[in-house]
Amino acid sequence: MKKKKKPKKRSNTHHRQTVITPAVSKEIRRLSKSWNELHRIERGDRLWALVDQGCTARGLAADLGQSPTSILRHMALARLPEADREAVKAGKSAKKIMALKAVEDRRRRMQQRIAEEAQTGVISDKLADEVLEFCKTEPGVRGSDVETATLFFNEVRNSLTRLEWSGEQAPRVKKSLPLTQRFKVTRPRPEKEEVTTAHLARWLALFLKSEAPERPILDRAIDKAEARRNELKVESTKRGRRALYDAVQRYAQLSASPPPRKHSAKGASSLRGSY
Repeated sequence: MKKKKKPKKRSNTHHRQTVITPAVSKEIRRLSKSWNELHRIERGDRLWALVDQGCTARGLAADLGQSPTSILRHMALARLPEADREAVKAGKSAKKIMALKAVEDRRRRMQQRIAEEAQTGVISDKLADEVLEFCKTEPGVRGSDVETATLFFNEVRNSLTRLEWSGEQAPRVKKSLPLTQRFKVTRPRPEKEEVTTAHLARWLALFLKSEAPERPILDRAIDKAEARRNELKVESTKRGRRALYDAVQRYAQLSASPPPRKHSAKGASSLRGSY
């Protein structure tokens, strides 16, 4: 069965302009009248036919007296492969079939991302930038020496492994949010007697899992960030050297300046008398 594309995003105005078409209006009335008699997949097929003509899922929900979620669910069932469609019609659980399809779709997307990463490295490059930005904003990591930074990145890897063992899911974060907001959303509550470094490592692990669930990509991103760990102390080192240089220069200027001139009492009185 040919896979149908996702419905295009259309405005409510576009939907209303489509509905006033006699053929579309007639089809919506027919679907509404026979809704309870149709199988869920047949409903989905009819809904897709209307969407292809310009209707929107939200608009159809209002016209048919159904919830938008119900409309989208019927349309999702209609997009199942032919074997799954027949299984649903035969009485098998549509919920289980949809869940299995979601798992398969997620697995396929992960494989595609891993293949893309192997070819371009773009995903891990972006994540490495975000890892370093996280480290630069946290006092517990910022300005760390090379050895301390290496230990921290190892702790992040361990935190990722513990997340996988525990099955803990990372928060869902909108990719449209600014990076600082995405950091904030994924911040976990400190556990009892959890040291600062461990908390930061767990926080960064949750953030990375929310950005990309594929462990090979995450490991590669951490490796890249660790290779650039010297960037964590560049800013603080420059500031420290600059401050030391300024202090030395100031001391040299003061040392080279002539001692302050002492005024005699007579001179002082003559100055006062001049005003």
